[in-house]
Parts: sequence; structure tokens; C-alpha cells
Amino acid sequence: MMQQDFLQVIGLKDDADISVAGTRFVECVKEYIGHGEKTASKDTIAKEETDVTTLYKSFFPYSVGWARQEREKNIKQKNHPNAAKLKEKAASVIDDLQNNIIDFALCYMAIGRAIGIINAEMKRSPESDEKEVIWTSETGVMLSKQRKKRAQLLEDNKRLQQAKELLEQIYPRYAAAEKTVSEIYGADQTEKLLRSYRSGLRTGDFTKARRAIEKLLAEKNKFAFDKKKAEVAKNKIQAETKSYTDFLEEHQEVLSGRDKKLFLKPIEVDIILDANLRELAQSEAFIKKYFRPFLKFQIESLKHLRNKLLVVGSLESLMTLYIRMMRGIAEPLTDVKAVRLYESEIIEHVMYLLGGQFQEVKNINARIQEILHDVNISVQGYEDVKA
Repeated sequence: MMQQDFLQVIGLKDDADISVAGTRFVECVKEYIGHGEKTASKDTIAKEETDVTTLYKSFFPYSVGWARQEREKNIKQKNHPNAAKLKEKAASVIDDLQNNIIDFALCYMAIGRAIGIINAEMKRSPESDEKEVIWTSETGVMLSKQRKKRAQLLEDNKRLQQAKELLEQIYPRYAAAEKTVSEIYGADQTEKLLRSYRSGLRTGDFTKARRAIEKLLAEKNKFAFDKKKAEVAKNKIQAETKSYTDFLEEHQEVLSGRDKKLFLKPIEVDIILDANLRELAQSEAFIKKYFRPFLKFQIESLKHLRNKLLVVGSLESLMTLYIRMMRGIAEPLTDVKAVRLYESEIIEHVMYLLGGQFQEVKNINARIQEILHDVNISVQGYEDVKA
């Protein structure tokens, strides 16, 4: 793009000074960024970053072309002997400074966009009593724990429901065996005779459980039973307990509780499910209560990051610094005062920024991504709870 074309694009005359062009250019960038914050969307991030990068990559060639023309105009004017090395130093870092200014602008835009995205989520969620909530770092830790707890409870409940359905299929076999034991050995003996069997099943020691049934079947039955009737009853006990034992062994993983002990009856699973559902309700209530306060806290975190970014500079100050550096390259530094001023106010500042200050931009960008990641998790968790 020709210099005149660039100036016309940003609404200036062909003879506009580079400082005027720089000021107008920053206004254009800020207008674009401001619009992006108001209409923030995760879907347009790539386009917005490309657009801002393109804006800067239109201005920078214009500035280099301007500097070339200025040097040609002033070619007959002598520079101070110490000016050459400063101009060379400035020329050697043009690309680095340009790239870092672009990164700064993208970071500045990313903060605004992140705030816009979170504000949009705030508008979608109903007002709550968050004014009464005092947000602390401990609250954040607790919210994270509640999210993890909810996820674990949902996973546990899914498995427990599966365990309950399995036991509902097979438990009638055990109930039938228990009833028969009561009939042939007496109700007062049933608990004692089946205790070892249930103990083996509970701990997953199926060998112990099977031996317990063998021992039970060797016990003498009540006198009221004749030999043939007792044999039929014992065969039933053996068949029912075998089906029950084999089934539990096959589904041992699903039927194991957190303590690694097996559930034996559907009602045992119901007790845990009911307790889990109460805990789940508490976790979900906590997540709902702290959703908006969490978003507000993240907005404040982003504003804090913007303040940290502005310690490095601002869109305006970095543009001013860049233009002053380009002026020093383009225009003659005729005396020692001009040389010293250029070195102390421009070159040293540029080298200071390139020497480490711009690293903070990368750190801030990383933190922005962490915040957006946390917000995405929170929004998803809130949507799941709300559903």
C-alpha cells in the first residue's frame, strides 16, 4: 500500500505528518477493539486478531517509507559523529519493536474481548444474591472442589444406578434361598447360618462364600422335614445361592462400593444413592450461588491484568515511542544534545522494553487464557446444573 493510500484509508490528507497519522491510526485500532469488546464472541477471535495485525502491518510499512523519504530530503544535512551508531541500533530493532507492539495490541484486545465474553455470560444468567457474597481465594478453592465433587457424584450415581438394576435382577434368587433356609433350619438359625456366606460375598471372597454354603447344607434340618423334602429344599438353596454368587462375581467391579465391599441388596444401594443425591443438591446449590460472583471476580482479575499491561505501556505511548524512534532514524541529529536526548529517552527505553518488559505481555496472555478456560468450565458446570 502506498503511503498516500494508507493516509486516505485512515481519513487523512496525503501531506499529514507521521505523528498525526500515528494518532489517527491508534484511534482506529481502539475503535475496532472497543467494538470487539461490545460484540465479543469466541467464534470471531481469529478474525479479530488477523484484522488488528493487518492494521499494524499497514501502518508499519507506511512509517518505514516515510522514514526513507525523510532521509532523502535531509541527505545533505550533517549528523553529529555519535548519531550514526544510534541510528544503526534503532534500525536493527525495528522488526522486534513492531512485532512486540502488535503482540501488545493483541493482548490489550484479548483482555477487552474476555471481559466482553464474561459480561455476555452475566447477562444470560439470572440475578442472584451475589451482593451478599464475599469472594475470597478460599471461595475459589471451594468452588473448584464442589465442581469436582459434583462430577464425582454424578459418576458414582451412574455406577450405583447400574448396580441397583443388577441387584434387582438377581436379589430375588438370594431371597428365595434365605426363605428356604428359614423353612428347613428354622427362622432363629437363618442369620447365623448365612452370616459367613454373606461375609464372603461382601468382601469378594467367593471361595469363602461357596464353602459357607457347603457347610450350611451339611447342617441337620428340622425334624418336621422328611428326607426327600429336605433334599429338594437343599437343592434349591444350592441352586439359588450358586446363581446369586456367580452373578455377583461376574459383576464384582460394578457392585463394589468406595470401600471395595460389595453391595448385596438393592436397598443398600438406595441408601448410598439417597445420600449422594443430597450431597449433589448441596454442590449444585453452591455452584449456582457462586456462578455470578465467580464471573465478577474474573472480570476484576482481567481489569487487574489490564493495569499490569499498562505498566509496560499503552497503545498511544508505544506508538509515540515508535514514531520518535523512526524520526531519529529519518531526521538529522545535528548536535550532542539531540544525540543524548535520542539515546536516553528513545533508544534506552526501547532496549529496556525489548530486554524483558515485553515478556510480561506473554505472561498476561497466558493468564487470560487460564481465566477463559476457568470461565468455560464454570459456564458449562452452571449450564449442567441449571438444566
